[in-house]
Amino acid sequence: MNATVTIKISGNTKDVPVLILENIDFRDPIRIRQLIFKDGEWLGKFSNFPIDTDNKLDFALVAAGIPNQECKVNVTVQVGNKSKSKETVDNFGNKGWSIIKDQLNLLE
Repeated sequence: MNATVTIKISGNTKDVPVLILENIDFRDPIRIRQLIFKDGEWLGKFSNFPIDTDNKLDFALVAAGIPNQECKVNVTVQVGNKSKSKETVDNFGNKGWSIIKDQLNLLE
């Protein structure tokens, strides 16, 4: 199944050196440029994005930010006129890094 995937990452994030959606690694310098800073947050929108047959969007990222502040990630998947979202929150550690790994179940 193909979908439109939108990912928003809180504006206190300084860098996103690692972003993986499903099995697609966005660490490639060309792909990571698909994340733009807009209206105070990082935004990535991916059209015709392939979702595995398990109907779950797996996502993982490593983000750098202000130590001990929250890193919020909101992922939205739209298939046709149906949409599903999930927000995941983690704190940047003492050295300013956050690792978020989660999945969005499209059938729940």
